[in-house]
Amino acid sequence: MYFVIGVFLVTLLDQVTKVWVQINMDLMQSIPVIKNFHLTYIHQSQLCLWPVEISQYCICGNWIIVILLIVFYCARKLLRKINWSFP
Repeated sequence: MYFVIGVFLVTLLDQVTKVWVQINMDLMQSIPVIKNFHLTYIHQSQLCLWPVEISQYCICGNWIIVILLIVFYCARKLLRKINWSFP
């Protein structure tokens, strides 16, 4: 369960940071966070420089993989809790 909460919190932090950057920073602006680490606002119009038709499926595919990993993890924990063998 801690894994699922961790994934949720990291995703939430990522999305909040993206919104904050879009609201408070100008394009190509860079803010030093810690030594040798800067937060820079860039805008990439296409995912991985792929055509738009492919990029939407890539994003959807990534979410499907994440959801399947979470379901697999939860099922494995549940089956171990009831002492059922699972590879």
